Amino acid sequence: MDGAYVQILSDLRRGKLSHAILIDDGTPQAREDTARKAAQALVCTGEEKPCGVCSHCIKAAANAHADIMVFSGNGSPGSFKVDIVREIRRNASVMPNEAAVKVFILLSCETMNPAAQNALLKILEEPPQHVRFILTCNLAGSLLDTIRSRVTVYSLHTEQPAQQQARERAAFEIAGRILNSLALRDEKEVMLITAEFEKDRDWFSDVCVELSHLAFRVLVYQITGEGEADIYSSIADRFYGNQLQRISIICDEIYQAMQGNINANLLLSLFCARLFAELD
Repeated sequence: MDGAYVQILSDLRRGKLSHAILIDDGTPQAREDTARKAAQALVCTGEEKPCGVCSHCIKAAANAHADIMVFSGNGSPGSFKVDIVREIRRNASVMPNEAAVKVFILLSCETMNPAAQNALLKILEEPPQHVRFILTCNLAGSLLDTIRSRVTVYSLHTEQPAQQQARERAAFEIAGRILNSLALRDEKEVMLITAEFEKDRDWFSDVCVELSHLAFRVLVYQITGEGEADIYSSIADRFYGNQLQRISIICDEIYQAMQGNINANLLLSLFCARLFAELD
């Protein structure tokens, strides 16, 4: 999944990111997570976006940034109605409160009825200079051709549902073990856990994805108290500053590097070294 997010960051840092992007495929939660992380990067004022420490990053991670606005229907077909889009258009005409841009996240756009999509098209064609749009949907093909022609699509990785769920659960469990070991500053345990990645590059990729998202969710819990306290609280208490944000970013960067031909063992060594460096 985070391959899409890393590509979004790459395009942003190179000044190539479109004013409107669409995140499709994957699960609804994965799409929303990616959209929120991308929005954080868009409002960040740090040199390396997202820096995780500027006031904009902190507010975005807490889902409390005034210039990041989230809209959706109720999840049922046709529930994302034209009135919601009209509200988006009214808000888009207002300048940002504190960031350089105002970011609109539109979740589950496959639930937009045709009238809503046509209303959205008008602002996608001629958006205010200070506005950015992040759309999510289950499949880009579910949107009108006119909408798709005005956005850049970033697709998340997907597999057969049963296979995907089992693999994600296993990767999530290992990611949890790694993050807990990092919280305890147990370098030996992290090395033992990650040793199994030496012969399975794809598995290494999957765990990087889950660790990135887990660190981000614990960060949100650390700031807002929102989330699964029985899972996150003991871990959150052991990290400070931007450590969780940096762990998430490191995972994204290592994932991106794995898409090339760099030696997996070298990447694994770099992965561990950078994680431990964040805890010094």
